Amino acid sequence: MFHISFIIIFTVVFSTSIASQALAEQVSVQKALENVKEKVDDLVAAKDENTNNDLNLRIEAFKKVVDFSITEAKDLKLKLLSYDQLEDELATWKQAMTDNLNVALKYYESQKQNLNENEVTINTDEIKNLGQQFKTWRDENYLTVSNQINDFLLIQQEKQAVQIAKKRLIKISGDINKIQKAKIRGANDLLKLLNQADRLIKDGNQINQNAENSFDQLYLMPFRQTDQTDTTSSLESVTESSSTEKNLIIVNTISTATSSDTAMPAAENSIPSIKDSIKESLAKIKGAYQIFIEMSNLVRKLLK
Repeated sequence: MFHISFIIIFTVVFSTSIASQALAEQVSVQKALENVKEKVDDLVAAKDENTNNDLNLRIEAFKKVVDFSITEAKDLKLKLLSYDQLEDELATWKQAMTDNLNVALKYYESQKQNLNENEVTINTDEIKNLGQQFKTWRDENYLTVSNQINDFLLIQQEKQAVQIAKKRLIKISGDINKIQKAKIRGANDLLKLLNQADRLIKDGNQINQNAENSFDQLYLMPFRQTDQTDTTSSLESVTESSSTEKNLIIVNTISTATSSDTAMPAAENSIPSIKDSIKESLAKIKGAYQIFIEMSNLVRKLLK
């Protein structure tokens, strides 16, 4: 009996530990983006005190914003590149997003270099304008890309959390079978709890699959619909532009394809966002682990 108790308690504790780590990674994905966005907004909205100290503070704030933005873009790029088994439209999307992140990094680096070269002569109005231009560029170009990547990462990480939960459910199910065979009183109560956890995991999985379908419709359809001839012509015309113009065209092309061509009809605006769907799926998986803990406590009582 002690052996059975140890198995189910160990399984629940071990499962919860792994799941918590996976779920914590999901939360960090959004926090990084929100942190940088807040710093950009603060820079633009800061009140003008008309002092030299205010100018210095603005310059230092802008430097930090650019550095944060570079770190954020590099982090997103590393996370995206870690998914190296993608195929078809998703592989094409990944390459496009990687190219766009490279464009953003070049822009950020150019802003950093420009600020370093002109720091001595720059005035308050100029730094305010630079901050506003930076925010505008970021809102119109970078956020479209980062939002897509973050949605992708959330879906993939939640998928991993669901798979971990499924494996642990199977393991715990085997432990309960052993308890039933041992004819331990209260085994049926454990089975009811197991079925509740199973339902929650299935619901969480379905919600995540729905989010993945939404991702496909919102972000992958443009790549599926792109005509090869049009793409070739577009790239040829872009080649004739300067390096900077070419970079901006790449970003703007992706932004347009994902924001206007795939816009949802007004009647469908009530559909949950991918982020909200992942939160809902996450809540289901957390609920399943809470039941696992409840089962562990019940086993302790049954085997006293």
